[in-house]
Formats: sequence, C-alpha cells, structure tokens
Amino acid sequence: SSVQDAKVFPNPFRNPRGHISITFANLPADAQIKIYTLTGSLVRELTASVSGLASWDAKNDQGESVASGVYFAFIQGTGGKKTLKVGIER
Repeated sequence: SSVQDAKVFPNPFRNPRGHISITFANLPADAQIKIYTLTGSLVRELTASVSGLASWDAKNDQGESVASGVYFAFIQGTGGKKTLKVGIER
C-alpha cells in the first residue's frame, strides 16, 4: 500500500461519545505520522505497524489531552506524502 490510500477514523474524534483513540489505516509499514496544530506546533509522532495501522489517543507527547480543534496529520512513507485533517471534539 502507499500513503495515498491512508484513512483516518473516527473523524471527528468525539470524546463525549466514548471514542478512545483515532486510527490511521491503509498505511505502508513503518510510515511516519506527525500531528501538528493549526499553528504548526508538533503534537505527536507515530509510526505505523507492519499491518499498516497506527493509533493516536488524542494526547500530546507529555500525555495531556489535546484541545478541541483541527489538527493536521502529515504522513510520509512508501508512495510519498499525504496530509489529513483530524477533528477533535471534547
């Protein structure tokens, strides 16, 4: 698979509805995902598993829940680069 096939769900992530994590799917093995705020601050870095999945718990690197809003996920791996928008609703 290539990064062009990447999908993210649930999107938007709604914590009041019981969502626990956000899944990135259809990724090449070891694809790198960097999640940024709208202002360009790095929130979290993830790496896809060999099965092409990565999970984000909607927390930053310090383990704090991120605020409601829109985030950008920059994915890089086999097949190039792709950007996805991820919505968070707390």
